[in-house]
Amino acid sequence: MLEAAQINPEQPDVQQFQAVYKQFCQIKFVQKSEDDALLFEYSPPDQDEPGHGYYVGFIRQFSFNDENDEYDHMEQMGCNFFFPATEEFIRWEGNDWSFDYNNDFARFLSAVEAMPVFQAISALSPIKAEYWSSEI
Repeated sequence: MLEAAQINPEQPDVQQFQAVYKQFCQIKFVQKSEDDALLFEYSPPDQDEPGHGYYVGFIRQFSFNDENDEYDHMEQMGCNFFFPATEEFIRWEGNDWSFDYNNDFARFLSAVEAMPVFQAISALSPIKAEYWSSEI
């Protein structure tokens, strides 16, 4: 989806990414809504990773069951954006899960877009973006 939207990872754009992310969140991958979740997290630079800057992550997490409907494994897909660590950003740290919105993805995404941290990053160009997926 990111490729189809011509998102350039070398020149990341939060608004462009968010539009694709919202479309991606409408695709159903698992049967039970509790097995599908969104996470928005944001934090000041990690002292152990100098040069990364202020971190903002958009993550989608899936739980998969085996043929007996027992838990099998979990996977995550996400995008991490990094911004210069300014005084404004350093005061914001936290994470928000779609579970807190009864997994209503539209409500969750609207709430994220209304957050001061999201408003601030939307007006900036990230210094770096990482797109990833992993089994956890």
